[in-house]
Amino acid sequence: MRQASCVLLWRHLRDRPAAWLAVRARRAVAYAGYLECPGGLMEPDETPAYAAAREVLEETGLHVHPDQLQVCGELRFSGRGLKTVACHLFMLQLFEGERPLQTEPTKRGAWSPLFVEDVLLGLHGGPISPATHALLLVARESLP
Repeated sequence: MRQASCVLLWRHLRDRPAAWLAVRARRAVAYAGYLECPGGLMEPDETPAYAAAREVLEETGLHVHPDQLQVCGELRFSGRGLKTVACHLFMLQLFEGERPLQTEPTKRGAWSPLFVEDVLLGLHGGPISPATHALLLVARESLP
């Protein structure tokens, strides 16, 4: 079974709702065009947290330490031409001064308002990947 990691990066904004860092894959991958959190397949001998931190750096240019990540669980899914994937889910609160960079040419990242219910219902930004959906369900219950 393939192993992956995914991170919901979020932050509070002054006088505005919380925001999450969404990326949208542009190339022909299983969930191309979907909103998703930074993440991807683990390399051999990587821990889930290290893979998550590496993916955040590759997709956003933001440096996070694996020990900073809050474990949220694991999601197993398949479909869209994929073999079954076990995706390790993490969350991390960032701070207002931290800005994503477009470092991976196939993805575009931007801070989006975290109206969790709207995103889950598809009313904000379009379809979301299964791992992002699972992380937003956790966020709905645990974010202040």
